[in-house]
Amino acid sequence: MPDRTSTQLNLQIEEIRLIKYSLLPGEVLVFLDDCVDIWEPLLVEDFESDGRQADHSSSSHTGFLPGASLTPPHFAIKVDDSKLWFEVELPDAYPDDAATPLVAIKGEGITRHEQGRWQDFTKETLEELTSSSTEYLVYTLISSHLLPRLKSEVEAQSTPSSGSNGVTGASGPGLEDHRSGYHHAQYHALLTSHHLISPTKRRNLQQWSSSLSVSGFAKVGYPGVIYVYGAQEDVEEFVGNVKAMQWLALRVRFVEALPPSAGGGDAG
Repeated sequence: MPDRTSTQLNLQIEEIRLIKYSLLPGEVLVFLDDCVDIWEPLLVEDFESDGRQADHSSSSHTGFLPGASLTPPHFAIKVDDSKLWFEVELPDAYPDDAATPLVAIKGEGITRHEQGRWQDFTKETLEELTSSSTEYLVYTLISSHLLPRLKSEVEAQSTPSSGSNGVTGASGPGLEDHRSGYHHAQYHALLTSHHLISPTKRRNLQQWSSSLSVSGFAKVGYPGVIYVYGAQEDVEEFVGNVKAMQWLALRVRFVEALPPSAGGGDAG
């Protein structure tokens, strides 16, 4: 098996970082086996809160630590209140086309049928994403497919007779009608992207938040994170404006009504 190149290592660090920093509350990435001491420091190396970061496309970025000497990254993605979780291992050559990531379904007290159902769904989705040459394959699999489906099932199990459609992160007309107390609630949204560096984009975000009377925050750097809350129509217009700009790996994690108790204080 060929040794991992510096470029491959950079891309692996970049994608795992993107996964980790785009997780919602109640979701966690945990390194397994002997990966913790090796890979946790790599995720924060050269990552500054002011958004400045070395060019990750440079093969010299991690030259101080040869990629070939590292244990393959092996981590779990877990969700609160779920007895099932996902374990991921990236081959040394990932993200090269021939280096398929290993994704296993694990759990406590789950049946073989349940495990098999999830494993089939994961395999089919991974094959579809691979055939379409999806960029950030594992990130897309986890953030756009596995986590939304798992949280949907967790919510459905916790409120079996609520009349909700059981989909976490759903948006659009009708959501308020299914949940008591949401008729006059504010909405909130969370978006993540590969990065948020552009001064133009940052100015646009500030202008839209002022003109639309929404509040929130944006995390500059790698990855980019945008959180906003306010009146439903204002939040939806804000999200539409953001989506209209050019982004790398932009994901809308949710646009939904805030719980009545959440309230909306001022955000910096």
